[in-house]
Amino acid sequence: MRKIFTVLILSFIPLLAFSQKDFKLVEQSQKEKPEWLTSYNLKEALMIQANRAASLEDAKNSVMTSLLNNIASSVAVQITSKTDVNVDWSVSGENEVYNEDMKTTTTMEIADMPALQGISLSKAETYWEKYHNKKTDETYYDYYILYPFTYQDLESLIEEYNKAKTLDKYPDEWKVFTSHDYIYDIQSEKKDANKSEAELVNNLLDVARANIAKQIQIKVKDNSSINGKTTFATDIDVTLLLTKSHFNPHVNKIYAIAYVNKQEAARFYKRQTDVIFNDVEKHLSVADTYVETGFVAKAKDELKKTEQEFAKLEKPVFFMTLFALPDYELQEVLKRRNELEQTVKRKIADMEYGINIYVECNADMFGQKYPNLQKELKAKLSETGCSFTDDKASATWAVIINANSREYNKVNLGNTSNYFSYVDAEITLEKVVAGKTVYEDMITEKGGHTHGFTEAARDAYKKISPKIIELVTENIK
Repeated sequence: MRKIFTVLILSFIPLLAFSQKDFKLVEQSQKEKPEWLTSYNLKEALMIQANRAASLEDAKNSVMTSLLNNIASSVAVQITSKTDVNVDWSVSGENEVYNEDMKTTTTMEIADMPALQGISLSKAETYWEKYHNKKTDETYYDYYILYPFTYQDLESLIEEYNKAKTLDKYPDEWKVFTSHDYIYDIQSEKKDANKSEAELVNNLLDVARANIAKQIQIKVKDNSSINGKTTFATDIDVTLLLTKSHFNPHVNKIYAIAYVNKQEAARFYKRQTDVIFNDVEKHLSVADTYVETGFVAKAKDELKKTEQEFAKLEKPVFFMTLFALPDYELQEVLKRRNELEQTVKRKIADMEYGINIYVECNADMFGQKYPNLQKELKAKLSETGCSFTDDKASATWAVIINANSREYNKVNLGNTSNYFSYVDAEITLEKVVAGKTVYEDMITEKGGHTHGFTEAARDAYKKISPKIIELVTENIK
């Protein structure tokens, strides 16, 4: 014997402020109300719905919607509540007025059940009544239905719903991506006939990628950088962010996942540091070659290029920390970075203060020495950071200058005599470390004076000294 499952739902909403008695029954779908509406002597499991609307079609649609909602809610329902509070606080003169309006909205979200598509008014018994108000010339309709709905029907729908919920999932092989070893985000959406599957997948993946980026940003805030600040872009390399999509025909849903394998990501950035370290070591090797051949300035420039390489290390070191590279490996990376930085600093310091110059300067002025040439040369070289040594073998450079003076002529102009002398300077520059002479030449300068050839030679030395100093410093540079 079937159990009776009768549900009576009345949803009558007065349309007007007038009294109900002002509305008179003017028409009905049959002369008498059906027995199922008056006696409730039902032998079957049924649902009775009743709704009121301004038109017959609206009443019919409304009662059908209520029926579907009530059947669905008998199977599965979610209830959410939202409370909005509006406060109005004003002051007028000495009076203070406070008003608070609180509104609570409860929303019932009916579960998505394809089986509800089979529910139709063609299976129901219907009855309606039309009411009219002569005073206002307004009309409304009451629409009633008797719908057969047994406990077996309910159990069948519940079973179908639970089965659909079980099937409403992404592929089992995706579970590995939801473990601690991954950063992931999964999105899903019903397949829409107005959009292509490719468009829906792309939209879902865009959201998933954006959520991955948000997770990265949260980790950035939590971990910060090695130096306590982050000065680089924290976007993860796109090759590490992988995606998959899946269409589930049982629930007509598309799933999309974006994920990052933390271990693989850590290895990726570890390889980046290896490349950077190799580039630093190449710069060091080139700088050493320049030093060996005497091109100290070029060696300095080469070492300065390592600053850019070390700056590149900040991002991969940060991400290796973020993706939990094993601590012993991370420490090895940090140790190698520090060692290379110290090597570069030491080599630059050696070049700044380690250019030793051997100076041999013989300046003869008719049997007298002219010491100012050597003094002025050393003073200029000292300004560039060079130091001097008396041991030629230990020097980086050797500067050898042999200068001699010679009389040229005497010109008498009235009671005044003008004397002219020349200074001939032979200059040799040797790169001691390379064991070769890089410059060798002679320059000459003429000097004049009224007091004699010696003073004329002194004048020539004053003129030739700046030229010799410039020639030596430029070549050493």
